[in-house]
Amino acid sequence: MNLRLLPAGLAILAWVGATAPAQETSPKPMLVLDPGGHSAIVAQVAFTPDGSHLVSFSHDKTIRIWDVFTGEPLRVLRPAIGPGRQGMLYAGAVSPDAERVAVGGLVVPKGNQSNIYVISLASGQIERVLAGHTSAVFALAFSPDGSLLASGAGDDKTARIWDVQTGECRHVLLGHQEVIADVAFSPDGQSLVTACRDRTARIWSVATGQTTAFLAGHRDAVASVAWSPDGRTVATGSDDGSIRLWSPEGTLQTSHAQRGGKVVSLAFSADGGRLLYTVSADPQRCGGYVLDVSTGQVKARFTGYDTAAYDSAFSPDGTLAATTGGSANEISVWTTDAGTLVHRLAGGGRTMVSCGWTSDGTTIAWGNKLQPTSYNNYGPLERAFRVAQLEPIPLPSEDFYRARPARDWGYLERAGDYGILFKQPGRPDVALQLGQRERVLCSTLLGGERAAVGSTRSLFLFNPQSGQPIGEFRGHSGPVSAVAPSPDDRYLLSASADQTLRIWDQRRRAPLVSFFFVGTEWVAWTPEGYYACSAGGERLMGWQVNHGWEQMASYYPAVRFRQSLYRPDLIKLLLETGSTEGALAEANRQSGRTGGATSVAEVLPPTVVITSPAGPKIEVGQATLEVRATATPRGAEGILQMRLLLDGRPYLGRQGRRSIVRDRSRAEPVEESWTVQLPPGVHHIAVKAETSASSALSQPVEVSFAADQVERPALYVLTVGLSDHESPRQRLQFGAKDARTLADVFRNTSPPVFRDVQVQVLADKEATRRGILKGLNWLNERMTSRDVAVFSFSGHGVRDRQGIFFLFPYDGEPAEVTATGVSEEEIKRYCQTTPGRLLLLLDACHSGAIGGDFRPGEVSMADDLVRDLLTEDFGVIVMCSSMGREVSLENSEWGHGAFTLALTEGLGGGADYNRDSTVHLNEIDLYVADRVEKLTEGRQHPVTQKPTTIRSFPLAKP
Repeated sequence: MNLRLLPAGLAILAWVGATAPAQETSPKPMLVLDPGGHSAIVAQVAFTPDGSHLVSFSHDKTIRIWDVFTGEPLRVLRPAIGPGRQGMLYAGAVSPDAERVAVGGLVVPKGNQSNIYVISLASGQIERVLAGHTSAVFALAFSPDGSLLASGAGDDKTARIWDVQTGECRHVLLGHQEVIADVAFSPDGQSLVTACRDRTARIWSVATGQTTAFLAGHRDAVASVAWSPDGRTVATGSDDGSIRLWSPEGTLQTSHAQRGGKVVSLAFSADGGRLLYTVSADPQRCGGYVLDVSTGQVKARFTGYDTAAYDSAFSPDGTLAATTGGSANEISVWTTDAGTLVHRLAGGGRTMVSCGWTSDGTTIAWGNKLQPTSYNNYGPLERAFRVAQLEPIPLPSEDFYRARPARDWGYLERAGDYGILFKQPGRPDVALQLGQRERVLCSTLLGGERAAVGSTRSLFLFNPQSGQPIGEFRGHSGPVSAVAPSPDDRYLLSASADQTLRIWDQRRRAPLVSFFFVGTEWVAWTPEGYYACSAGGERLMGWQVNHGWEQMASYYPAVRFRQSLYRPDLIKLLLETGSTEGALAEANRQSGRTGGATSVAEVLPPTVVITSPAGPKIEVGQATLEVRATATPRGAEGILQMRLLLDGRPYLGRQGRRSIVRDRSRAEPVEESWTVQLPPGVHHIAVKAETSASSALSQPVEVSFAADQVERPALYVLTVGLSDHESPRQRLQFGAKDARTLADVFRNTSPPVFRDVQVQVLADKEATRRGILKGLNWLNERMTSRDVAVFSFSGHGVRDRQGIFFLFPYDGEPAEVTATGVSEEEIKRYCQTTPGRLLLLLDACHSGAIGGDFRPGEVSMADDLVRDLLTEDFGVIVMCSSMGREVSLENSEWGHGAFTLALTEGLGGGADYNRDSTVHLNEIDLYVADRVEKLTEGRQHPVTQKPTTIRSFPLAKP
């Protein structure tokens, strides 16, 4: 089932369109979000035939591939996109041999055609374009042998059967009177069943394209179909809440009535004895259910969604189910025997349902909890952000300026779902005209006798006196759920189901600034591409460059542009100056910078290609490998340096960096080479290239060497904890105990995972500046590229007057931090030159406790350090005990700091979510975040940042 039509109460969550204005793709970079998961509805999900991976297809215009065992995201495939809804994916299918996927949706390259792409999973490139549908595609399915593809579309009311190899349309299936919602082949590939919103399903001959059976009887739209593995039963699910089982000849066998809501997806288990289905529309029952086909009894259920549920899939062995839904646009992987959650695959972004301003106009607020009380109020405000300081803050206890539909010169009133009236006493009502099928979601009057109206499609500015539109605010890609004018009416704030907040000047149609929040991380940006962000915020967005509708696009994360576009000083001045141009001029004046505006297109990253070894995957017979790569600039800037990465870490530290000594002003290709010594195992090699404006990373090459002789890695642990200090003011209660306890946990739980576990503890008087540096040097000398190192610090952190971060040792002096602390540069130097995988556990109390942090208004002491460590130049995983300016808490009842207590519990088995008796990095991340928040009653929120080049790995086997 691929067509997602939501009930009115959930309309702010999605808008499914049948057509969109066609246009050629633009080579101009387009900013897109990338929170590590989907940022819009996940329309479909499918297991690969071996059950090792999940593939998901989303309205956010991406295809994501996940590791079923670890729950990690592995790859993102990005077809070409356009503005607004163009490029949204409503349907997807995985071929039986797992070599390709097919995707469709609102892909409109020209005229009224809507393309279907067949994409190779090995190369990530488009193999075939299937053109013929004249409206959005909502359903796709491969035949059992993978030679054919069936599709179903919206307003053109047709299904089609395609030859995958030639791209030829074999049959156009005519007869349905409404949108085709789902398609499924019979196990022998001879028949096809289609579900339609005309309340019927049909069975067709694949050979002739003729209807062979007509399945009628549902009282509402048929949303989903499935064919049993033995070919004897066809299941249909309907918006009437029932599931019906039919013979292939069209005879009704059984009806399971009232599943508690709309049945929006169906899937048979491999043995045919169970039927997985999802229910939407009923907030109390939204989720996935496993039905015993013979008895009609529900054997397991998973109802962990706060809004709606969408698609579902059985794992090949039938032990797991994957279902999609919720306001976080998540994929839930759960056991089919007990309904126990195994993985929650989500990016962390949430639908925005409310927004407002503080009375002084300096702070914006928003909410994600859908609790509609009336039109214009879909939920409470929950979080706040001080714009000029770029700082998340607790929600102030004051009344906020939200939508103002009434002023002393008139008021707005909703007229049904699709209309809005402007009213003035003694005058005729004026209707504000929106487009056809656009549901009105919010509205407000503005200064200057204007009105803003948010709909399921966009945000519009009106002259309420005449009812005529003045223009469209372009930026949101989803329904606009809330609007709020600033107290002085200078700006308009909007919230959207696309998970963003945007601030507008009503004189301009592009946003002044946009915001995206994921948990404790955030990023803010201008239309020109200037941005500011939290320590991990650079991974939340990037720019996509199209190469035409029939080629896959390129994607560049924001970190690639840090040298030229990271401008927090500019973002802070936007509300004051009212424009990017004004903010840039003032920021440059204050900092002494020179130069004009920079556009993303002018500083696109270079192209980097590994020329040897060639191919995405290779096997080698010897440990010595010659790697060659070519970097080609995209703009006028020459290549400055290239760096080799082995398994996400800089190879040989600084020795692996190649500085380009030729004329750097010449934009010409550069070739460099490295000789790599590989330990046995499977490795990933990539090359990074930099110009003065941006950087780029090549596609990785997977290299296998003596994979059957892999030796387990060693684990080296350095824990530093300070309770005592030479200065009594800096003493803590449990810092030293935390270090000893954490060391003991690794000693006791990690040996089954590693060939050797070595631990050093530096507590109190041992944790001097010299002692800490000596410990870091011990890690540096012992580690090899196959090993894992953990460096834990539990104590104080501080910034000096220049904003440089320091770890505060036992012999540190508050007045002489620069001379007596361990600086971020020293930490980075050791991290960069230490091989293997590095995990930094930073449990540093708020610096105010020791008289530091001389720069009020900064969000977090360690932001700059963490931001650097996440890049490919360092490749370090960082777990911070708290976010922003929170205090890292300790309590005598716990006997530890909250962060250490959660770590020890998690490593001791509490984090073993998938019950495989092993605790992996991604599991400990989830456990610690949840446990610390509960221990501290929401006062402390740990933050984990992992480079995209590093995959999860086991840490303990309790």
